[in-house]
Amino acid sequence: MKIRVLGLLAIIACSAPVTASAKPASFGCDRANPEAMLNWLAKKTPTLEQARLWLASCTHVVGPDEITTREFRTDNSRLFPHYDSTRQRIIGGTFR
Repeated sequence: MKIRVLGLLAIIACSAPVTASAKPASFGCDRANPEAMLNWLAKKTPTLEQARLWLASCTHVVGPDEITTREFRTDNSRLFPHYDSTRQRIIGGTFR
């Protein structure tokens, strides 16, 4: 019984999601000022997961293999990121 409980605890510990870093205090989402958000992204160079966590309250960060619809948007609600040469860090992007 003791071995089963320890095994179950090990499985739970290994399957716990890894949390991304906390949102930086110096950032405020502002879709009305997309240039400030792009400058902030270029300065911080987050990963896709970090950018999605940090920008979740104001915009959707579209991943490289994610399919999106083609409707016309004027509210800067989606960010299509540009990556560095390693394709790991976001260095800018375009809002649509």
